[in-house]
Amino acid sequence: MFTSRFYLFCLVTILYICLRVGNSNIKKCVETEKNDLLKFKAKLIDKNDLLSSWKGQEDCCIWKGVTCNNSTGHVTMLKLQPPYINLDIIPQLGGNIDSSLCQLHHLISLDLSFNHLGGKIPQCIGSLVQLTYLNLESNALVGAIPHSLGNLSNLQSLDLGNNEFLFANDLEWVSTLSNLTYLDLSYNNLSQVVDTLSPLTKLPFLRSVILDFCILHQFNLKSIPLINSSNYVLALSLEGNYLSSISWVFNFSKVIAYLDLSSNSLQQNIPDGFENMTSLKWLLLSNNKLQGSIPKSFPSLCQLEILDLSSNKLFGQFSDYMQHLCSRGNVIKDLILSDNQLNGTLPYNIGQLSNLETLSIHSNNFSSIINESHFSNLSNLRYLYVDQNPLSFNLSSNWIPPFQLIDLSASSCNLGPNFPLWLKHQEKLELLEISNNDISDYFPEWFWNLTPGLAYLNVSHNKLSGALPKSISILSVEAGLSEVEWDFSFNSFSGPLPNFPPQLTVLSVSNNMFSGSISSFCGTSYQNLAYLDMSSNSLLGRLLDCWGQFQKLQVLNLATNNFFGRIPDSFRTLQSI
Repeated sequence: MFTSRFYLFCLVTILYICLRVGNSNIKKCVETEKNDLLKFKAKLIDKNDLLSSWKGQEDCCIWKGVTCNNSTGHVTMLKLQPPYINLDIIPQLGGNIDSSLCQLHHLISLDLSFNHLGGKIPQCIGSLVQLTYLNLESNALVGAIPHSLGNLSNLQSLDLGNNEFLFANDLEWVSTLSNLTYLDLSYNNLSQVVDTLSPLTKLPFLRSVILDFCILHQFNLKSIPLINSSNYVLALSLEGNYLSSISWVFNFSKVIAYLDLSSNSLQQNIPDGFENMTSLKWLLLSNNKLQGSIPKSFPSLCQLEILDLSSNKLFGQFSDYMQHLCSRGNVIKDLILSDNQLNGTLPYNIGQLSNLETLSIHSNNFSSIINESHFSNLSNLRYLYVDQNPLSFNLSSNWIPPFQLIDLSASSCNLGPNFPLWLKHQEKLELLEISNNDISDYFPEWFWNLTPGLAYLNVSHNKLSGALPKSISILSVEAGLSEVEWDFSFNSFSGPLPNFPPQLTVLSVSNNMFSGSISSFCGTSYQNLAYLDMSSNSLLGRLLDCWGQFQKLQVLNLATNNFFGRIPDSFRTLQSI
C-alpha cells in the first residue's frame, strides 16, 4: 500500500511541476499591442460598456474578444461581434475603425461584424498580411473599398456585406487574393464596375460569391469567353440586381451547386443550356419576367433539390413541367412555382417526389381534383401552398396523411363542404389558411387540440357555424410564438365570445352572430394585441373601463353591435390607436 501511495505522490508531483512549467511559458500580451488596442477602443462609441474588460492594467489577452498566441503574446484574433445578433435591437459598438488596429501585425482573424461602425475602411488594413479572415459585415461603413485589401494574399474569407454606402469602381484588386474561398460584397454599390467576372476567375480556390443587391446592371460580355471553365465556384448569389440575361452563367462554372438570380430583370424564355450544369442543387430564379416553359435540359439536373421559379410569367400545362422534373429521379425539399400563369391538372406523379419538403403552386390556374394519390409518397412534406387555384379536394374521411405539415395554405380552393377531417393528424401545424373554401360545418372537438402551436389561423369567408369553446387552449410556451394572428370573420358563429389566448396580436371575429358582453376581454391581459375587429355581431352591454391594458392596440372596430352607455375614459390612454 505504501508503494502505491508513493507512486501516486510522484505522479501528482510531476503533473504539478509540468503545469507550473507550462504556465510559466505562457506569455502575456505585448505591451505595444495593448496600447494599440486601447487607442482603437478610444475611437469607439461603447454605450453598453461591451468592452468593460479592456482596462490598461490588465493583460490584454484576457480581454473580451481578444485572443493571443500563448508562446509569443501577440494578438492573433479580434472578434467584437455583439451578442444577440438575431434580435432587432442589439448592443453595438459605434464610432470609427482607428488606424491603430493596423499595428497588430500578427492578426490572423478580424471580426467586427454586426456593429454600427462608420467612416471609411482604413487603407492600412492592407498591411495585415497574415489575415486569413476579415469580416466587417453589417456596419455603417462608407466610401470606396480600399484597393490595399488586395495585399492580403493569405485571406481566405472576405465579408464586407450589408454596408450600403460602401462602393467600388473596379474589382481588379480581388484578383490578387489568391487564397480566397469566400467573398461577400452584398449591398455594396458596384454599379460602376465594368468587369465583375474576370477578376473572380483568377482565384483558383474561390467557392462562394455573394453579390446580392449590388446594383449590377450587366456583365461585360467580352470577358466571358476568357472565363476558365475549370473554375470551382460552388455558390453564386446575385439576388436583387438588374441583370437581364442568364446565358453567361453556362460558361462561368460547370460545378455550381447554388445559383441565385432571383429579383433581377431576367426576361424572355429560360435558355436551354443547363445540360452541363449537372452539379446544380439550388436554382433560384423567382421574381423576374421569365416566360415560356421549363426547358428540356432540366431533366439533366438530377441533383436538383430546390427549384424556385415563382413570380414570373411562365405558362403551359403543369403536367409538362412534372415530366421534365421527374424523368431523372426524385431528389428535389423544395418545388416553388407560385405566382405564374400555369394551368392544367396536377399530375399524380408529383406524389413520387418522396424528398419534397415544400410544394408551392399558389396563384396559378390549376384546375383538378386532388385525392390521396397526389400525396402517396410525400412523407417529408412540411410546407404546402396551393391557394388561389380552382382545386377541389376529394380525400376520404379515414385517410391518414403520410406527412406532418407545418404550413398549410389553401385559401380559395374547395376543401368543403365538410370540415377536412385529415387535419386531425396534423399535430405540428403553425400556419393554417383555409379561408374561402365553402366549408359548411361545425368545428370538430379535436380541432382545438391543434391550436397550441397555431401562430396563424384563418378560417374566414366560410359557412362555419356553432359556438366556440368557452376557453381556447393557451398557446404552447415551447413554440416561442411572438406574433399570433387568428381570423374567424365572415362565418356564422354564434354564442358568447370565448377566452382567447393572451398571446394574440391580431384577432378578427367580425361578421358573425356572436352575442353577449365582451367583459371577458377585461379579465385577460392581451399585452401584444395590435388589431381587434369585433364589428357586425350581436354583442351588447356596456364597455367596461379596462382599455388601458391594450397599449399596443392600433386598430379597434366595434361597429354594428348593440353596445350602450358612455365611452370609457381609458380609451384616451390608447396612444397607438
